[in-house]
Amino acid sequence: MDKGKDEKFKWMAGGIIEATEELEFSNGEETITIHEGDRAIVGFDGYLYPLKTAVKLEIGADDVTLEGFSATGLASFLVGWLDGAVDLENCLRGTALDTDILRDAIEKALVAIGMSREGVEEETD
Repeated sequence: MDKGKDEKFKWMAGGIIEATEELEFSNGEETITIHEGDRAIVGFDGYLYPLKTAVKLEIGADDVTLEGFSATGLASFLVGWLDGAVDLENCLRGTALDTDILRDAIEKALVAIGMSREGVEEETD
């Protein structure tokens, strides 16, 4: 997550980002260390939510601009959440579905309502 002094990060709400170096954040009560390779979802509320911890970290408005909404990140987050909450992989056993198929279906549904697929340039007519 290297940016020049005057540059801002441009992230999509719902996008999943990965730390490229060890970072420390303070949420007022404690200091949270995000290790290189750790991932976090960019919240729709202006916070980062590390996927390995149950904390939220405020995004510095001076450092980050939120642009658009990520169907890809949100679909991945939802499938991971459901797997942890209801053992989704086990629920899908014996069916023609798996978590990858479900993630793709959720992503397509979110794209259908105006979110963007990350890593894919939007087509123009």
